[in-house]
Amino acid sequence: MPPTPTAIPICGTPHFHEWTVWAAQNLPRRLPTSEELQAKGKLDAQGNILADTVGQQRTFWAYNFVTDTDYQLTATCKKVGAHCYIYLEDGKSVSDAILTNIMNEFDNNIYPTDTSVFGSEPNPGIDGDSHIYILLLDIQDGWTGVPPHTGYIAGYFWSGNEYPTSEEPHSNEKEMFYMDIHPATPGSTQFYGTLAHEFQHMIHWNNDPGEETWVDEGCSTFAEFICNYGHCSNLPYFLQSPDEQLTEWHGGLEDYGSAYLWTLYFWEKYGGNSTITSLVADPGKGIAGINSVLAALGYSDRFQDAFNRWTVANYLDDMTIGAGVYGYASLDLVDSGADNVNTFLRPTLSGSHNTYPASGSGVVKHWAADYYKFTGGASALTLNFDGYDDDIFGVNVVWSTSSKLAPGSNTVHQVALNAAQDGSAVASGFGTTYRAALLIPSLQSDGAVSRPYSYSASLGPEFAYRIYLPIVLKAWPPVAPPTPTPTPTPPAGWTNIMTENFEGDFPIAGWEVLDDNGTSYGEYYWAKRDCRPHTGSYSGWCVGGGADGSLLPCGANYPNNARSWMIYGPFDLSDATDAELLFYFWVKSSRGWDWLGWYASIDGTHFYGSGVSGDSKGWLYQEFDLTDVYTLGDLTGQSAVWIAFIFTSTPVVNYPEGGYVDDVVLRKYVGGAVGMLEVEARPTPAIDTMEIGDFSIRLRSK
Repeated sequence: MPPTPTAIPICGTPHFHEWTVWAAQNLPRRLPTSEELQAKGKLDAQGNILADTVGQQRTFWAYNFVTDTDYQLTATCKKVGAHCYIYLEDGKSVSDAILTNIMNEFDNNIYPTDTSVFGSEPNPGIDGDSHIYILLLDIQDGWTGVPPHTGYIAGYFWSGNEYPTSEEPHSNEKEMFYMDIHPATPGSTQFYGTLAHEFQHMIHWNNDPGEETWVDEGCSTFAEFICNYGHCSNLPYFLQSPDEQLTEWHGGLEDYGSAYLWTLYFWEKYGGNSTITSLVADPGKGIAGINSVLAALGYSDRFQDAFNRWTVANYLDDMTIGAGVYGYASLDLVDSGADNVNTFLRPTLSGSHNTYPASGSGVVKHWAADYYKFTGGASALTLNFDGYDDDIFGVNVVWSTSSKLAPGSNTVHQVALNAAQDGSAVASGFGTTYRAALLIPSLQSDGAVSRPYSYSASLGPEFAYRIYLPIVLKAWPPVAPPTPTPTPTPPAGWTNIMTENFEGDFPIAGWEVLDDNGTSYGEYYWAKRDCRPHTGSYSGWCVGGGADGSLLPCGANYPNNARSWMIYGPFDLSDATDAELLFYFWVKSSRGWDWLGWYASIDGTHFYGSGVSGDSKGWLYQEFDLTDVYTLGDLTGQSAVWIAFIFTSTPVVNYPEGGYVDDVVLRKYVGGAVGMLEVEARPTPAIDTMEIGDFSIRLRSK
């Protein structure tokens, strides 16, 4: 549990965010003229800037956080440094030695570190003076030390001081920020951390005024760390309550912890100091700014990808897997014995289970995550997830050979979710090979309303797994047959029900293509196109048809919110003892989010099958066994069966092309038992660039 001190430091800068955004859009920024500087006593007769001197007294505007009003105070210059003036509110006392230490710490550590990592402050700025005014005062914040008044404003930056009094009458017309001296302790590590924190706000405003608060505060808490004052003191509050929306600022202590941990992760995994510099300089706001920086620096990841891994790292902290993306180099997350300095307790679990079957439900905020732990059992463990249909969830499962999910014992699996936000993950040998599992649902979209979800866990036979983990993947791809001819001849005993190589008219009788979203997001569905054939001149492109898809040039990005269907059927398997769908596919999509799948149905509405997501690195051959369909099982003996190729995409990120299929053969075997063909598993090409899973999906338009 985080401590419950009587004095909890809080930044006052977010209080002015709405005004800051308005001012950035409506008030002009300009440098003062020589005449204005002379009138203010800042220029000598030769036109040189006159520096403030020790003992000089000035009147400053400050803010009362209790009454929500400005007020004036007088303060005296106590120190003149290379980069700063230290002013102390008249009637207050801070020792000369501490004032000297503050000046030196700012000049020699905070100023060079913050400017090298975050960028430049306004220099020389509105007053023509390169010095920054640091006003030490008792900030009027209502602090008493008695609950509920234990929080105090440790410091703040107000951008109003950067505008002339003609635009903002209470402007001090200076580069300055305010530092509390009661109950804050001048010269303490906490005080210096706040000094670095508020200076970052000034720099961020100069480079990207109006940045979203969670990004700005994340950078300011990171400034405390990068200036060597330690990790954010509010980090334990976030880890205690991890279901805290990263991208929405409410001003709670957990907000600071969340924003800090995200910024630390972003710094560690995406390029260090130079990436933070680019982030502050980028004019984009919030997620858009992060995506802009990642694109500019050549990363294929976007915010959603990084966030997804961040939610895992926040519990697992395992640097030994995934090239370090699931852990932290700068701190340790532990089960017990945290010192809240360099080691911190793992996030609080939302639930845990050790007997089965088990089930539960919860709600999760946007861009936040929950954590559920599973132990016990001695069989295959199936985890099922069912999220709110009309939103975007991400679900990760960690399988661990350690009951404590110790580093070096973990495998991370991103669960494939269908359009209804349902998905499953299964591991064989749970309780023997695997000692623990961690389910991490997160809501990966913008919004203000938490979304519900449910989950279940059950033990089953060892052969029951259907979602393939990286260490137990079935042979992929299967051994390829000879290159198909336009009308392939089936082996003895087999009958072709349908062949399609897209070289003739398409669609023909038996096929139906449609956009299951109607025209809500434009009209895109499967079509014969000459963009990327496997053989011949044509193949089926998942978004190449429809009023909008037919206008796409070869190589174009597929749209967001795609729900493109290509259905064949019904056909009769009542006399069959075996049946299969053979085809080649090519896919390039947002891994884990946008899927190319092949499915079967016995009612023409509810389809079950498998899919791939990511980059196939070329054409791959696939066999879809219709005697072993996910959920449906053996379809032989059915008098009406449908198959479908379906491409779905989320509203977030898209890539060029999406998916293609070609050289499709649907066939059945009629007669006695089919002889078994022994196939030697081959190495899995490009498997590290794809996700593979089993799904169910419903045709909405029927």
